[in-house]
Amino acid sequence: MLEKHKKNTLLILLFCIILIIEVVAFPIKAEAATYNQVVKSGIENFPEDYKEKLNKLKELYPNWNFTAYYTGISWNEFITEERKVHLRNTVHKSSSDLWKDDCGKIASGYMCASEAILKYFADPRNFISESGIFQFLEMTYNENAQTEEGVKSIIAPTFMNKEVTFNLNGQEKTMHYSQIIMEAAKESKMSPYSIAIKIIQEVGIKGSSSVSGTYVTDDGVDYSGYYNFFNYGAYDTGNAIANGLKYAMDNGWNNQYTAIIEGAKKMANSYTNAGQNTAYFYKWDVVGNEKKDLFSHQYMTNIQDPSSQAKSLFNTYAKNNLLPTTLNFIIPVYEGMPNVNNLPGTIDPSLSSSYYLTGTDVRLRENATTSSSILATLEKNQC
Repeated sequence: MLEKHKKNTLLILLFCIILIIEVVAFPIKAEAATYNQVVKSGIENFPEDYKEKLNKLKELYPNWNFTAYYTGISWNEFITEERKVHLRNTVHKSSSDLWKDDCGKIASGYMCASEAILKYFADPRNFISESGIFQFLEMTYNENAQTEEGVKSIIAPTFMNKEVTFNLNGQEKTMHYSQIIMEAAKESKMSPYSIAIKIIQEVGIKGSSSVSGTYVTDDGVDYSGYYNFFNYGAYDTGNAIANGLKYAMDNGWNNQYTAIIEGAKKMANSYTNAGQNTAYFYKWDVVGNEKKDLFSHQYMTNIQDPSSQAKSLFNTYAKNNLLPTTLNFIIPVYEGMPNVNNLPGTIDPSLSSSYYLTGTDVRLRENATTSSSILATLEKNQC
């Protein structure tokens, strides 16, 4: 009987040792955070604080459709994640001190954005206006609403308002930039207007050295004949232009046509076709069901980029009489959103009733010049 008891004790001891080994060697993994994301079409499916502004837009443009994208992400978690990495969200160094965070870092003239200004630009409700809504415009190609004439109106004041001649597969071809961009839209399934505006934002109205086709570095590295319209690989470490053109060289972007077509396809495959199909979603990575798929896949750091694109898109549709057409806007909704996220200012919100405007149509601009973008317009006697 004693011998049997000893055997049982040994078996129990052996079992415990095996269990300990398994726990140490194969620790139990914490369950990954998941998010139940739901898409609902129609104004009636939005929260109340979205509906009033959306209904006003619907009255102006009956053919516009609005889709609520419930992210399943809490607002506080969203902001916390966005602030975890320095320079993930930036503003220009010339911005108001209220817009800048003292993170001690600066890159290409941009600094860390403050929490207050980040909240303002990330809050979709602040941009449900006639032009602001265009940062939520679905960026897919629509041949009925997007035309070459529309592209021409976008690029008219830029370096792209011309024809270019290039060699493609052993044949010499001449095309207007508008034709190339339309071809890129068809191949990438992405809006040609979004492609044109993105190029302008990346390389400027006059075009940078990234698209000159003649760039040679100070130490003699020759990148002549290569183009990068979307600044892929143009990291700020070292020479950004050279970094981007090396990327172009490695990928065979040796003419304007190839650089725009392949660049647009890459952008579409990485973002638009992956569900990040609005200017807002390009900036804020909130599309995905697992945390590992969120917050880091963001095309740009500048928090004003989506609103800047929105103004350009609105102007393009307006100039080409396309505002009455059928357009779809996808607008995110977060859990536990605060009542408001105001533009940071020096006036104490609790004393707002003590202040009012005596002028007419006072405009708040991005920078202290009359040529900079208008952020908001306030009316006379507005508090």
